[in-house]
Amino acid sequence: MLRSLLAKVLPLVLLLVPVTWIGLKLSGFGLRHSSDTSGIDKGNEAQASHLLRGRRWIAKAREARRHARAAPPYEEAQEAGQMLLGGAGLAGQPAAVRAAIWLSAWLVQRPVAVPSAERKALHRALTEFAQVRDDGATGVEASLSAARCLVALGQRPLAVAGLEALTRRHPDEMEAHRRLAALFIDLNAVNPAIRHLRAWGKLDPQDGRPYRWIGFFHKEYGNPQENASNTLEAIKAYEEALRRHLEAGDRADVVEELAEILIDTQGDSRKALEVLGQCPERFGDAPGIVTLRADCLGRLNRSSEAVRLLDGALRQYPQFPPALLLRATMYRDEEEPRKARPLLEKAVAVDPYNDKIRQQLALVYKELGDHAREAEQKRFYEEARAIQEDLANLTQAATEQPSDDGVRYRLALLFLKLKHTHEAAMWLQAAVAANPDNYQARQLLTGLSGGRGVSRRSSALGSE
Repeated sequence: MLRSLLAKVLPLVLLLVPVTWIGLKLSGFGLRHSSDTSGIDKGNEAQASHLLRGRRWIAKAREARRHARAAPPYEEAQEAGQMLLGGAGLAGQPAAVRAAIWLSAWLVQRPVAVPSAERKALHRALTEFAQVRDDGATGVEASLSAARCLVALGQRPLAVAGLEALTRRHPDEMEAHRRLAALFIDLNAVNPAIRHLRAWGKLDPQDGRPYRWIGFFHKEYGNPQENASNTLEAIKAYEEALRRHLEAGDRADVVEELAEILIDTQGDSRKALEVLGQCPERFGDAPGIVTLRADCLGRLNRSSEAVRLLDGALRQYPQFPPALLLRATMYRDEEEPRKARPLLEKAVAVDPYNDKIRQQLALVYKELGDHAREAEQKRFYEEARAIQEDLANLTQAATEQPSDDGVRYRLALLFLKLKHTHEAAMWLQAAVAANPDNYQARQLLTGLSGGRGVSRRSSALGSE
C-alpha cells in the first residue's frame, strides 16, 4: 500500500516542489528532524509565531464549540492527521518519503467540506503546528497542542502516534506521558497505560494519580495466570498513591479498592480497617466504605458494631447489593435463613447476574426446604458464572488487543446484559476511542449518556 501511494504521490510532489523545500516542510509533530539545526535558532521567531497562531485557532475552536451542534464527518481531521502522521508515524522512512506522504493529503485527496466552525478552527491549528520544525521547547509544545487537537477531532490513534514519537525524543517530557496515559486509559489498554503511568509517576513524585490507576489496572485487568503477582502489584501501587497527593474523591476510591483486595485476597481485615480509616471524612458514609468497614468488624468478632453499621447503611441505601448480601450472610451465620431470604431476593432483583448472590440464595432456599427454588437458583448461578467467564476472557482479549473496538463493544453488550450501565458506557467509550467510525458503539453510548460521554477517568487527564 505504501509503495502504491508513493508511486502516485512522489512524482507529483517532485514535479511541483523542490526537494529542499520538502525537507523544510516536514511536520514538527513527533518527528526528529535532520541533525542540521543551523536554521532553527534564527527562525525561532517564525516557529513561535506558528505556535501562537495555532493556539489562537484552538481558542476559536473552543468559542465555536459553545454555539455548534454535534460535529459530522471526519474528513478534515483525517486530512490533517495524515499530514502530521507523515512526520510522526513514519519517522523511520527517508525524509523525501515522509514529505511525500505529508503532502499527499493536500495534493491527492479531495475531502468533503465539513460545516463545522470548531472542526475548521482545529484543522487550521493543526496546519500551524505542523509547520513548527523546532525540536526544543517550542516543538514540544506544538506536538502537545497538535495531539490535543487530534483528540478533540476524534483521531486518538494519530495523537498517540505523535506523542509516542515525542516521548522517544524527550523521554522526560512528563506532560506527554500523562496525556498518553490518559489516552490509553480511555481505551482500557492496560499494558501501554501502565508503562506511561509509571513514567509519569517517576517524573512527578508528588502526584498520586499515576499509582491510583496502576493499582486499578492490576486489580481489575491483571492476567488471570498471574493473580498473585497482580495482587501484590496492585497493593504496592495503591499504598504508594496514598503516600502522595490525591483529591478527596480519588483518595476515597483508592481506600475502597485497596480495602477490597486486603479483605478478599489477603484476609487481612485489621489492615483493611486501618486503610478505611484514611478515607476522607465527606466520603466516610458512602455505602461501599461502610459495607467494607462492617465486613472487617464482623471478621474481627466485633459483630454488634458490624450489624449497627450495616443496618444504618441499609436504611440509607436499601437497594445496595453488597450491603444486602453481607447482612444476609450474617443472618445465615446466625441460622436465621428466613431473615436472609428477603434481603437476597431484593439484591438479586438489582443485580441478577451476581454469582455470589445467586449462590447464597440457593443455600437459603435449601435451608428452608424449598428445593424447586434452590434448583432454579443453581441454574441461574451457573449462567452467571458463564457470563463472568466470558467477561474475563473478553477483558483479557481487550488487554492483548488495545486497539480492537470490536472486543470493547462486545464487553459493553455483556455489561448491559448484566445491567451494569456504567461499565457498559465505559467500554463503549473505549470502543469509540479505538475507532471513531464504530457507529453502533457511538449510538449506544449516546443513548446511555445523553450524548455527554461517560468517564470515570477524568482525574487521569486533569484539566485540559
